[in-house]
Amino acid sequence: MDDDKLRNLWKSANSPRSGSEEMQKLTEIQHTKIRSSLRSFRMSKVVLLSIGVVWLILVAFLIYKAWILNLYFFVASAGIHFTISAAAIGVYLHHLLLIRQLDLSTSIMEAQEKLAKLQGSTIEITRWLFLQLPVFTTFQINESMLDGHPALWALQACVTIGFTWLGVWLFRNIDIRNADKKWFRLIFRGPDWAPLIEAKRFVEELERFKSED
Repeated sequence: MDDDKLRNLWKSANSPRSGSEEMQKLTEIQHTKIRSSLRSFRMSKVVLLSIGVVWLILVAFLIYKAWILNLYFFVASAGIHFTISAAAIGVYLHHLLLIRQLDLSTSIMEAQEKLAKLQGSTIEITRWLFLQLPVFTTFQINESMLDGHPALWALQACVTIGFTWLGVWLFRNIDIRNADKKWFRLIFRGPDWAPLIEAKRFVEELERFKSED
């Protein structure tokens, strides 16, 4: 149902000849759309959590093996990755809790606040995930490389510095104020972002219809 039809239904529901039944029908339509979007968002978080837990177990095993083999660059790099990834899993669990607590029968303002928290938290953990970019360029360094050709180290330094710059730039610039930028839209899309934006839009529509009453 498009905006014009919803708006007409809302005006009809608030006309003197109309009872509360049509008004409840409109509200339920919006609630259904919001719940559908949040279901998709929740499912994406469940999938990410499942994959994340398996991945952390694998990384922990690799860290253990690398420690035995004295691969300290790998241990340090993978350790940073493990820590940030574990934090992300904690944030995703918090997202599931926020979705569970979102009660559409309460005020629209409260629903907006919880959705804003979900959006802000999603942006924040994404910033931290990108900050670990340099470790993906250092895990393979080993003692044999220390005696290698200077050109190899120059290449390694350029790649690591480049990834470090990119990670810091993304960490500083990933912000809701840049949501209209093309690079932001490339990062934030898919099932772990689009359903959340849809849910926010549906809540805003409901608020707008009520304000036009």
